[in-house]
Amino acid sequence: MEKRTAPPETPIGSAQASRIYLLPNLMTAGNLFCGFVAIIRCIQARFAVVTETGESSQHLYTEAVWFIIAAVVFDSLDGRLARLGGRESLFGREFDSIADVVSFGVAPALLVFFLILSPELSAYFRPIGWFIGFIYLLCAAVRLSRFNVITHPLIYPNQAKYNTKDFVG
Repeated sequence: MEKRTAPPETPIGSAQASRIYLLPNLMTAGNLFCGFVAIIRCIQARFAVVTETGESSQHLYTEAVWFIIAAVVFDSLDGRLARLGGRESLFGREFDSIADVVSFGVAPALLVFFLILSPELSAYFRPIGWFIGFIYLLCAAVRLSRFNVITHPLIYPNQAKYNTKDFVG
């Protein structure tokens, strides 16, 4: 006769980790969308052709900045809505971090990169643009990764750090 064993214990929070709540994650999706559009606008501005009337593509850079600002609004709403509705989840935290890297890491880094590497600048400035853009992106990603580790309830279950509403950066 076959002996049945009990299923392995699930880690604390594993059921909670898989929960996906609509409204807070919709705000995070808005954040991600704004970051994506900001990146597209930067690319369009960089490779746009100046028209015969002399119209430049600078307005596309301005639009990119406005989309990054809109991402800030969405980012401030997602966490608040999750806490107000008691809908915080590990999925939401990770999704928010990915959206933040796109909106506040890649998009601003690309904006700085393309503005420093404008066509009229010499090849001397290209390495500087690469360096500044990458360092900014690296700092944003490291900061968000550090925040995720510090606030993770499974890693620091007995510390109140992850429950605080204070800024942890």
